[in-house]
Amino acid sequence: MSKCNTCVYRFRDEHRTACGYILSTGAPRGCTVEECDKYKRGRSYAKKAALAAVSIKGRRVK
Repeated sequence: MSKCNTCVYRFRDEHRTACGYILSTGAPRGCTVEECDKYKRGRSYAKKAALAAVSIKGRRVK
């Protein structure tokens, strides 16, 4: 699960970090967490979407 913390598909709630691949793509991951071939390093897609939702013309709203 160590790669999951830096994956773009990670999903965090108040209790845990989990794989959000199916939420992002609509398709199951099809592999185990230990042998994941879908890993992409970067900012979480969920976080990117949240930041985009609160921005106007590229600037974050306070």
